[in-house]
Amino acid sequence: MNWLVQGYLAYCREGLREPQAVLDATGRYRGDSDPLGDFLAEHCVDDSGGMVVAKELYRVYSEGGGKWSRTAFGKAISERYEKARPDKGEYRKRTVYLGLRFRDDFDDFDDQDEPTTTGGL
Repeated sequence: MNWLVQGYLAYCREGLREPQAVLDATGRYRGDSDPLGDFLAEHCVDDSGGMVVAKELYRVYSEGGGKWSRTAFGKAISERYEKARPDKGEYRKRTVYLGLRFRDDFDDFDDQDEPTTTGGL
């Protein structure tokens, strides 16, 4: 009976913890079932100063075989990137997503040339 009380007290203190094997399997499942993530990795780069026109992003997605409707794609991308509609400038009155840009031919080379640092910042 003592083990039951100790188990209950531990549950109240810590709650239920998912085993690492479950966390790992969930991560793999999410990674395998993320078509938007695959598309973004292939065609875009995160860039804090970047901006992509929503219509162009969807065009590239659909021409590449994407199956989502414009609405579904817009909802999914809006969960990852901020949507804006600038009042002036090059993108005036166009819907854009902030924080990413299209990948160019040199992005893969840039990643390889940058020195990697480890240690304390």
